[in-house]
Amino acid sequence: MKGFAERKVPSGKLVKAAVEFSSAIVKVRFFGDFFLHPEDTLDAIEKNLVGLPAVFPLEDFEKKIESVLKKENAQLVGATANDFAVVLQEAIQNSGKE
Repeated sequence: MKGFAERKVPSGKLVKAAVEFSSAIVKVRFFGDFFLHPEDTLDAIEKNLVGLPAVFPLEDFEKKIESVLKKENAQLVGATANDFAVVLQEAIQNSGKE
């Protein structure tokens, strides 16, 4: 299945997620007008989410994202790990809705 979601976060930035999954996440891509330094951290976040169950607590998605940010000593500007987790969960819930 495939899903997509976007949301404007409190800072006014747009965060989008596209996800492919069955019982587990096969592929996820985040994009929008937020900033992340170093930029290749986004790839690490996306890879870290692959293989997780598609039905996963929001807090656990957030912890996975935060762990990559911390490991990479990355700075996310204009969005938070929670914003990424929420839009990912919404993308999964929106699968099949057109």
